[in-house]
Amino acid sequence: MALIIGCNQSMITRWEKGECEPTENIIRKVALYFNVSADYLLGIEDESGRKIYINNSFNGVNQNIKF
Repeated sequence: MALIIGCNQSMITRWEKGECEPTENIIRKVALYFNVSADYLLGIEDESGRKIYINNSFNGVNQNIKF
């Protein structure tokens, strides 16, 4: 996968360990490779493409929002 998305294996390992996060460009490449949406990769939508509940703390307001 590292070769396909244009990074090295150590970077993928760092993502897996939670040491850093992939860039927008990398997320786009992974989504295209696996034929899923970036929202699916980010946990914003389910496998069918429906938006799911997220905990929103924007402006200090904690509430569940359904899209």
